[in-house]
Amino acid sequence: MDKIVLEEIIKIKKREFIDLKEELKFLETINFPIYILKDYDANNYLNLNNKEHKKNIPTIYSYDYSLATHVKLEKRSEEISSHIDPYDGAIYSRRVEVYPRFYFLLKYNSKTKQVLIEHSGFDKDKNIIIRSCDVTTGTGDYTRRSEKIENYIDTNKVISFFEKIGVKRNLLKTLEEKIKTHYEAAI
Repeated sequence: MDKIVLEEIIKIKKREFIDLKEELKFLETINFPIYILKDYDANNYLNLNNKEHKKNIPTIYSYDYSLATHVKLEKRSEEISSHIDPYDGAIYSRRVEVYPRFYFLLKYNSKTKQVLIEHSGFDKDKNIIIRSCDVTTGTGDYTRRSEKIENYIDTNKVISFFEKIGVKRNLLKTLEEKIKTHYEAAI
């Protein structure tokens, strides 16, 4: 087990205190509803190999789509099924979905934080999917069963969905352009 001398702990705690004060000042400037998820480092903020302090970086979210100023496309993947035969090989099926991620930027001093916008149930919502493919990968005797099946998505319904929940028209135009570029690049 690695040992840390008292001076190092004091130095780290002082840095944590300064970081917390800065974060608190930043959060006090926000004047709209947000929520925050924090990802904590499993080593209690310490990388014991090089004794460096690792800050918690808050992920800031909002439910208000009308605040969105930017949009990007992101992917998520979910396993559908798998079959493993120790002698013959394996076959894996997963669904890959592409969806828009709306966000805006918060600036404080010289720092910029991205605020992600999502609604309740966002992680599983099928209304936001602009592209969906079922991908099957086979190994060994199952190699010939590898395939990619495109699932039909009506992107106009996706645009309409986001319009109804408050995304501004100019940002929806940007989303339409990104969708078109995404599909053209995939061909």
